[in-house]
Amino acid sequence: MGQVFAEVFGPDLGFINVGQKAIIEVPDLHEIFEGVVQSIDPIIDSTSRTTRVRICVYTESKLFSNMFVNVSMPVELDEAIVVPRDAVMDTGVRKIVFVQKNEGTFEPREIQSGWETDDGFEVKSGLKEGERIVVSGNFLLDSESRVQAGLQADTAAAAGGDSNG
Repeated sequence: MGQVFAEVFGPDLGFINVGQKAIIEVPDLHEIFEGVVQSIDPIIDSTSRTTRVRICVYTESKLFSNMFVNVSMPVELDEAIVVPRDAVMDTGVRKIVFVQKNEGTFEPREIQSGWETDDGFEVKSGLKEGERIVVSGNFLLDSESRVQAGLQADTAAAAGGDSNG
């Protein structure tokens, strides 16, 4: 029996409980082991913003001190609207998806996201169930909308310049 210490980010701690199953992948050994969360440190490191989680692993001494491993802890999440990561344009300040208004017509819409996975985002607000969104190619739509907005501004400026002159 061995132990693995995993560093878990603060926002993810609400999903982890003592007794929870953990999957430990050891790239150096090309092996996967199962373990159980034994304890969660009560302190968040101020530099890394992580908390140490101790996992008991049932293996025959194949793990060594300072060995790097990948730890995943499967969790059950509440039902939610989830959009693929590729569908979201993350500006760093806002998260935008393109929603289909009519056939061939799309509008950019800001969403408020919740939890994130490797595959996508929970949508807390900004979308309704059943709305169709662009899953790939949103960069092209964003570029086209910027060009159209620029052309409209140029046209408006030209029209204003002609009427004053």
